[in-house]
Order: sequence, then structure tokens, then C-alpha cells
Amino acid sequence: MRLRILPIGGWVWLALAGVLSAQEPADPPARVARLNYLDGWVSFRPGNLQEWAPATLNFPLTTGDHLWADREARAELHIGATAIHLAPWTAFAIMRLDERVAQLSVAEGTMYLRIPRLDEDDVVEVDTPNGAVSVLRPGDYRVDVDPGNDATSLTVRAGEAEVSGNGRITLVHAGQMLQLVANADVAGIMDAPPPDPWEDWCVGRDRLSERALEISESYVPAEMEGAEDLGAYGDWSTDSFYGAVWAPRNPPAGWAPYRCGHWAYVAPWGWTWIDDAPWGFAPFHYGRWVQAGFRWVWAPGNRVTRPVYAPAMVVFVASGAARNGKVTAWIPLAPGEIYRPNYRASERYIRRINLPNVKNGGDVTLTVVSYLNRTHGIAVAQDTFAGARPVAAGAVPITGSVKPVTVDASPTRESYLGRRTPAEGKVAAPPPLVTERAVIVRHELPPEVRPAAPIRGAVRPPESSPLSQPPQSNLPQTERPARREEAQPEAAPLVYLALPPERPQRRAETRYEAPSQRHEETRQEAAPPPPPRHEETRHEAPPQRHEETRHEAPPQRHEETRQEAAPPPPQRHEESRHEAPAPLPQRREESRPAAQSGRNEDKKDDSSSNSSRKK
Repeated sequence: MRLRILPIGGWVWLALAGVLSAQEPADPPARVARLNYLDGWVSFRPGNLQEWAPATLNFPLTTGDHLWADREARAELHIGATAIHLAPWTAFAIMRLDERVAQLSVAEGTMYLRIPRLDEDDVVEVDTPNGAVSVLRPGDYRVDVDPGNDATSLTVRAGEAEVSGNGRITLVHAGQMLQLVANADVAGIMDAPPPDPWEDWCVGRDRLSERALEISESYVPAEMEGAEDLGAYGDWSTDSFYGAVWAPRNPPAGWAPYRCGHWAYVAPWGWTWIDDAPWGFAPFHYGRWVQAGFRWVWAPGNRVTRPVYAPAMVVFVASGAARNGKVTAWIPLAPGEIYRPNYRASERYIRRINLPNVKNGGDVTLTVVSYLNRTHGIAVAQDTFAGARPVAAGAVPITGSVKPVTVDASPTRESYLGRRTPAEGKVAAPPPLVTERAVIVRHELPPEVRPAAPIRGAVRPPESSPLSQPPQSNLPQTERPARREEAQPEAAPLVYLALPPERPQRRAETRYEAPSQRHEETRQEAAPPPPPRHEETRHEAPPQRHEETRHEAPPQRHEETRQEAAPPPPQRHEESRHEAPAPLPQRREESRPAAQSGRNEDKKDDSSSNSSRKK
């Protein structure tokens, strides 16, 4: 087997982590991937649900989430300053994403990766069915996975990468392309081919983002998801009280933060705001909003290298409009107000997430009882809130006194998917063989992606949840070219298993030792005399002719016989017996006079001996 079970030490580590988690709550990841561009049929499946839905712009993606770019579709994600582009017919998943590790997978299709920054302790890994790619330097990388030919290629335009697969670790430099084919013992490295039009499009997108980021990089760090959109859709200025602030250009009349969008439920954070604006990510997951000079401005706060992502910088409150228990209300937080998450988190996490918002090392544990933006609070019906429906259509102002509360709405299928099911019911979904295809991983998987189980089975909802029994869609899946369907391998229970990165050589030996032994046995079995049936064939023919047949067989035929399972199939032996009377090839014709002369000499010897006896 080419994949090995997580070693015992890994399970001990997980057990120890479970003991420590009982002492302090586990903090959610500090960063996410943002889906910032969609074109065509792009589908999304969360890690805790086995159902596909149309992907949503500005949706945060995390460990266990999947994307599928259908025919003529494109998608783009950002993890901080790192850009990820997906071509048509691409199956993409996030296997692990936290503050330092970005472990991605491509089971089919093409991905272009642009990494402008990479710290020494950062890990960027792309797992494919033929090998795991570890990025070593900032640069541009392209990964193509062809399931029809069981092949993967890595093209390094700039930078350097290390590929673990095919029994060895291979270093790929800038300007080179590495090809991995099935279980080949040797990985082929060649000069990188010229870019195609799709790759040119990816490069153009990256250049535009980097130019836009240059405008905002003086105010916010490049690792803030969505920072590249601020310079393109708004303007920066300096406020005498709040410092550097940003305002969107020409917002619609009546616009207010956390009003034009909807809510989704994204584990492990919980209720998450999804804004409709193309720039609507960074201003709603970092910093604070406030009215200054009759307009809304966003204050990012103190500059930090790696800001901590939040699902929404709001406080959920109970108000007069929520007395019947069927309304959910919230208030946008203003600068200086402390964010208290509704999900479990440690005090250290709360300090980190509020650090940009406090000045001179202020205390983040202070309780705020009055909110500056309280007059702009919003309340909606719970079915609108939990059903991923547009907030603006049903928003009403809050009334009476406000008090922070915990949201009591239960998530639904729509809130997990981040949007309502389309009325026409058409969703582009990959074939089952694509989602079940195993990939080779180098770094250990997190507990959410359990070893010995496909990714799609991770973090399933509890039995009592309405999501535990998702309905089976009766819609036909997206049509795919016949060539791809014919090239798919037979379905089999596949697993995603983690291997320790410090022992890649043992992993390579585990993967290829068994095939190598079988190959040696085949060669050794080909040398001894053939089985009894072949022996019968050998005794029926004259000794000289059998010897000629063994030595005059073409080398190509002999090589094929060595690669096939030993002994040769019975049909081939049957053909050998019936082909004996047939005319022999040219080489055999040249050797026949020698044999015939031998027989003539035998006859002469017999005649001479007979004549001597007569005498």
C-alpha cells in the first residue's frame, strides 16, 4: 500500500492534546481562505455536510471545505497575500489551514499558486494522487492532475519546491517541470513549457491585486484577507481621533455595515457575516466601523503582522423587538469596543483578536455596557437570520435597552451552505470518483480530517441534527466529456492517511517495496524452465528447433514476457504448438540449411555404414 497509517506516536500526541483541551478551550484558526472571485458554475461543499451548493462570493473557507469548478468555470481564493486560481474541471479541498500551515489538495484539474511571501516556519503543501508538493520559497507554481493517465505535473515558474512521491523526494527549481506518472520509479524533470492563455489570465489577476495592495499596505498588513480590495474600491484618509480610516466609494443610499448581506454558519466560529459587496471581507472581519463626518468609515486599528480573523465584528443583543424570541439583533462594534466571541475561546485568543483595537496596551477584559453604534443596530426574523436570506429586505431597527446575549438560533442546511438552494435546483457537482480519490499527504492531518476516512466524512453533524440525513439530490450531475468518464478508475474505498514529514525515505520504501519484490519475482520465475505444459511443447519439437526458437525470439517479445505475470498465458503456448509447422522468419530460414546439412550428413553416414556392412 502506498499510504501508511498514522504512527502510534501521533495518536499519543492527539490523546495528550485532548487532555490539555479539557483545561483550556481550543481556539479556532487565526486565518481563513477567502473566496474572492467566481466565474461560471463553481460549487461548494462544507466539511460537515455531504451536499453541494453554488459557491458564494466572500465566503470564508477552512479545514475540510471543498470546491468544484465545472466546465468553463474559474475561481480564485486568497489566504492572506497568497493567491489560488482554479481552472475548469478542478476538484479542490482544504485539508488543513491554521496560522502557519496551508495544506491543500487537488484531486483533478489545474491550480495556479502565487506565493509572494513565505516565512521560515510557514508550511504550504499541495497534495495530489501522485505526490505531495512542499513549497520551499516564494514564487509561482502550477499543478496539473490528469486522472485519465494517472499523472501529475508540477511547473515551477519562480521559486523552489520539493515533491514527495514515486519512492523519492525530488527538488524542482525555477523554470523546470516535474512529471509523476502512476507508480513510476523515476520522476521526469524537463524544462517548463510556455504558459497557456489560462495561466496568462492568472498572472494578470495577480498583478492587479498586487498593485491594489500597494495602496493599502501602508495601513493594513498584506496578510489580512481582503486587503487587496481596499485600494480598488475605496479611499484612505486620516481622522484626528480614530487615525487611519477607509471609506467605500459611492455606497448606495441607506447603506450601513452588516446590512447588505446575509448570515451563514461556519464551524468552528459559528454565525458568520457574508457581505454582498466585492470588497466586503476585510472591513467585516477585522477592525471597527463608525460614523465620521456624515459617512461610515472603517478603522483597522493598530497594525499587526498577522491579524486574527473574526466571523463578524458585532455584538448580538436582546432588545424590545426580540421579546417573542423570534428575532435576532446585532450592533456593529465601534473603535475601542471589545469583541467577545459567541464561540469558545481562551483569554489569550480574546486578547489577540482585540489587540489592534486597544491603545497603549489597554485592558481587553473591560465590560462595555453602552455601544456607540446602538442607533444603527439591526434586527431580523430568525428564519431570515438562520436561513441565509438577505438581511436588508427584512431589517428593522432595534428598540429599547440593549444587552449582550448568545444567539439562540439553530443552524439549518442553508446556513451551513451559506445560501438558499436555487429555485431551479441545478448544482454542478463532481462525479463521486473525484471526491473519493485518495491523495498523498506529507504532513499529519488535523483531528477534523480523521485518518482512515475520506475528507467528506469529517466533522459530520450529530445524529439529532437535521443535517445528519441530507436528502439525496435527484438532479443529474454535470455532463463531462466521454474521455474523462472512460478514464476514471474503478471505485474503491480510498482513505486519506498522514505520514510524518521527518521520515520520507521510509514512506517511499513502504509505498514501492511490494511492487519491487513482485517485479523481481517475475524476473526470477521467467528464467527457470517453463511449466509442464510448455515442457510438452518442447518435447514435441526437435531439440535443434526448440533451441533455435528460444534464441531467435525478438527482444521486444521477450521484454513483454518479462513484464507480464509469470508463467506466460496458456493461449500463447497453444499458439507456439500450432505455429511449429508454419514457415519460420527470415533468420530462421538462414539457419535451416545448417540443420538440413546436418541431417544430410547423418544420411550419408548411415549409407556409408550400410555399404560397409554389405561388404
